[in-house]
Amino acid sequence: MGEIVKKETQEIPTIAGLNQLERAADYVVKSGLFGITKKEQAIALMLLSQSEGMHPMRAIQEYHIIQGRPAMRTDAMLARFQRVGGKIIWHELNDKKAKATFEHPQGGRVTIEWTIEMAKKAGLLDKRESNWLKYPRAMLRARVISEGIRTVYPGVIVGVYTPEEVQDFTEPIETQVVENGEVINKETGEIVEEKPQEKPQEKPEEKTQEKLQEEKPQWTWEKIQEVATDELKQTVKQFKVTLKELINLFNEFDGDQQKIVDKIKEIKTIGEEVKNA
Repeated sequence: MGEIVKKETQEIPTIAGLNQLERAADYVVKSGLFGITKKEQAIALMLLSQSEGMHPMRAIQEYHIIQGRPAMRTDAMLARFQRVGGKIIWHELNDKKAKATFEHPQGGRVTIEWTIEMAKKAGLLDKRESNWLKYPRAMLRARVISEGIRTVYPGVIVGVYTPEEVQDFTEPIETQVVENGEVINKETGEIVEEKPQEKPQEKPEEKTQEKLQEEKPQWTWEKIQEVATDELKQTVKQFKVTLKELINLFNEFDGDQQKIVDKIKEIKTIGEEVKNA
């Protein structure tokens, strides 16, 4: 009789193909029984369960999807711990404080305590409509269970949080940036992203006179005709300035016609003096 009961309670791993998982996921979502609203979420949980050697539906029973994250139910987390030989003794459990001792043959023994004051200090009660305000005892219990199991025997819940913890997350990933610029996991202390190496700053390219000249808009005869003043026209005619000379002067003085007139007079005057010398 004992053997029959033992066989009935054993986990029966089932390796299902993707087509089977998709059909099962459709039923899970349509049933509305497990709080999963997307087929992709259901398939992901089933694959997770299969990777742990369990029946695909076990993950649907044990996990919530909270804020887009898989979160293991607190009772499921505790059941897993006890299934592998873990023990828990509650010392205190009320709306103000939760305290329990966790023990495992491979992880030793530890006592974990969470109080409502600790939650306040961590800013967990600041959220509007927070479950910490509605169900403080349940939230304290979940925190104690999660921390206790993670401390004594983390292998049973590696990388997994409770729904109560996920609801308290304020960032997409439970990470923080430390002073040296590295991103670490708050729970494990592992470096998630190393500090990016600073690239040497490139010195701004020194622009030569030629490059500066190239960047200026170039004058053409058509543009000069549009803006030329009577004084400039008379000066050009008087000193017989060639078209090429005039365009060069406009480019050199950036269209400043008074400077151009003065330059023409200066050049031509010097030229006449040299010629008559």
